[in-house]
Parts: sequence; C-alpha cells; structure tokens
Amino acid sequence: MPHTFIGFLLLALLLPLVFRINRWISEKQVKHMNERQIMKQLRDAAASCKQYLHDSHPDKLDLVVQFIASIEDNGNNLDIAQWGQFRDIKDQYRDFKDIREEMLKRVESSFDLWIHRQ
Repeated sequence: MPHTFIGFLLLALLLPLVFRINRWISEKQVKHMNERQIMKQLRDAAASCKQYLHDSHPDKLDLVVQFIASIEDNGNNLDIAQWGQFRDIKDQYRDFKDIREEMLKRVESSFDLWIHRQ
C-alpha cells in the first residue's frame, strides 16, 4: 500500500513538469519551423522576382543584374531577405496569386525608379 501512495505522489509531482518540458520542446519546434518557412518564402520571393525581371526585360539584362545586386548586396555577403520588402503585403491580398501579382508590380515599379536614377 505505501508503494502505491509514493507512486501516485511521484506521478502527481512529475506530471506537471513533464507537461511543461513537452510544451517547451513543442514551442521550440514551432519557432524553428516558422523560421524555416519564412526563409523558404523569402527564397521563393527572390527567385520569382529575379525570374520576372529577367523575363520582362531581356533587352536590359545588364541593368537587371545590377539591380538584383543592389537589392541583395549587404556588404560582404548576399542577403535574400531584402526581397521581403516587395512581399510585405497586407491582409487585403489573401490569395497567393494576388500576393504574387502585387509583389511583381512592386518589383517592376522599384526597377523603373532605379533605372531613372541611374
């Protein structure tokens, strides 16, 4: 009988600790997955923008390459996160197609402004 009571007591003391550890691990995994998803979205946005610029301005490829370098160049290394400035779109564009179209419009407009400053 005393062993059963000690077992229940240990279970009552350890169970909340196990739940806290489990929740902490789950939160870490979710945070890590969110970071990976964000980086994937940024890589996809960068690839879409670059491809769009190459396809829509085949006669200005030198300028396209310079523009891409001006977006990504961050001192010593390339920073694809800079393409996020074109993807930062509010909730009115909920559909992926609308988000992509708005992102490409912003890239086009930024490219045109950049060309006129050159």
